[in-house]
Amino acid sequence: MQKAEDVKTESVLRLTGFLLLFLVVFFFSVYRTTDVLRVNNATYLLKISSTKSQLINGLSDTQALPQNRGMLFILPNLDYQCFWMKGMKFNLDIIWLNSEKKVIKIEQNLSPSTYPNNYCPSSFARYVLEMNSGFIKTNKIRLGQVLNF
Repeated sequence: MQKAEDVKTESVLRLTGFLLLFLVVFFFSVYRTTDVLRVNNATYLLKISSTKSQLINGLSDTQALPQNRGMLFILPNLDYQCFWMKGMKFNLDIIWLNSEKKVIKIEQNLSPSTYPNNYCPSSFARYVLEMNSGFIKTNKIRLGQVLNF
């Protein structure tokens, strides 16, 4: 027969283990730095931009973006979030999505020379994707399409 003290210690250890596991899962789900986008049969690794500083800087001053990479902006609020090409070194395709990850606006092959032009959706966006120029055409992205990331 187990002593009451041993049973109590075992219960505390189980509870502590459960809480530790919960905290690890919570930390990695809230503070993740990358995500994966799957379109058709292609996979893209997305760097997540969600802090104020990350949202402001985006890909500015990045020299190049590998073909299978992009940036996912997770906006803090639903808003008419405008983007520009300030500090960019290469052309981009930009895709705005609503809370359901449905494409609501597309801009293709934006050049750094378009700065200071702003590009804004006509409805609220929750997410914005910045991908290499040609991504939209290659993957046949269209308005109303739901993207999986």
